[in-house]
Amino acid sequence: MTKKEMKLKCLVVEDDSPSQFLIKYLINHTDSLELTFCVEDAYKAKQILGSNQIDLLFLDINLPGFNGIELLESIGYQPPVIFTTAYPNYALDSFNFNVVDYLLKPISEDRFKRAVQRALEKRNSDSIKIQHEFENIPTFINIPIGIDSVEVDINAII
Repeated sequence: MTKKEMKLKCLVVEDDSPSQFLIKYLINHTDSLELTFCVEDAYKAKQILGSNQIDLLFLDINLPGFNGIELLESIGYQPPVIFTTAYPNYALDSFNFNVVDYLLKPISEDRFKRAVQRALEKRNSDSIKIQHEFENIPTFINIPIGIDSVEVDINAII
């Protein structure tokens, strides 16, 4: 499997059992996704996000303990997020974060697929940006020595 074909590792944070079942079902039937974790509250999600690589977060807003927005505010690294919620009034606030899409419940398969496609496009776009940044790293540096300088291959530096 090439890097572009690698599955996105997903965390689902959803306290509503029917919604959780649907999201898990849709993830498991999408070739580009892998369900890695599924939890019911933001506390467990925060622990998982702190110790695992998650490529895509499916996040409900209304959760026990603290809500999805508060979860995002409390973590350092933030994976791309697809909000899955029944509350349209948080949509504007959600885009202050790394949000790919905002799905309103009940979630249709078509909207789910479009949101996942956006996440994949974002991953590919970010990958191209990173690759471009590495391509622009110089292979030699000039080290000043008195009034002269010496060109040194950066791969030779220990």
